[in-house]
Formats: sequence, structure tokens, C-alpha cells
Amino acid sequence: MSLAFAPIDCGGRIESVLGSLSGDALLIAAGPQMRWLTGFAGSAGWLLAHKETNYMFMDSRYTEIANETLVRANVKAEIVHVVDHSKLFDEIARCAKGFQITMDSSATSVATFKAVTAAFGSEPTA
Repeated sequence: MSLAFAPIDCGGRIESVLGSLSGDALLIAAGPQMRWLTGFAGSAGWLLAHKETNYMFMDSRYTEIANETLVRANVKAEIVHVVDHSKLFDEIARCAKGFQITMDSSATSVATFKAVTAAFGSEPTA
């Protein structure tokens, strides 16, 4: 089963959303928000969007389709391979060093919010 859909031009969506945030970066999990921002429809992964660069964190199952989708959707993002999922939020925090993070708390479990807070050393803006 392919996760590729017809090309959707998502270029400019991330920048538009970032312009409306109180922070300077957005962290979201795979799902409808990531699909709308990037065109990526996979069920696993995270997007860290920042005005200077975007990162997509995922395991190797989704790398090829994510690269294809980003190109077709006109979105620039660096794909970061996550091998050890217990270190996922540490890896995101490493890439987000110095960013003020906003996170959609309505789409995030309490456990995930606590894991992000522990990795970042402070709570993201909801």
C-alpha cells in the first residue's frame, strides 16, 4: 500500500502557521496537521517546523515516501532517522536547541507532553 497521494502544493503553509505562533517553532506528531503542512500521510513521525529549517523525525520505514512527498508537495525539510525511539524527544530537543517550541496540546497525550518537557527541560507552549 502506497502512502503517496496526488501532489498537493503545501509550499508556504508552514511559514504561514509559524507567523501566527507565540513561539518560533512548532512540534507536531504525524496526523492531519502534518498532512496539511507537508503532504506526508504516514502514521508515524514528528515535524519540527522552524523559520530557518524544518525537520521530520521518523524511522526508516517512511524515509523514501517522505522524501517523495516533500518534493511533490514543495516543502523543504531535513529527514532525521530515529533508530532508538526511546531517544526520539532527545533527538528533537537536540535539533531544536534554542527554539521556543509551540505544541498542539489537543493532539498530544499527557505522557508525550511529559516526555517532551523532560527532553527540553521546560514545557512547550500549548
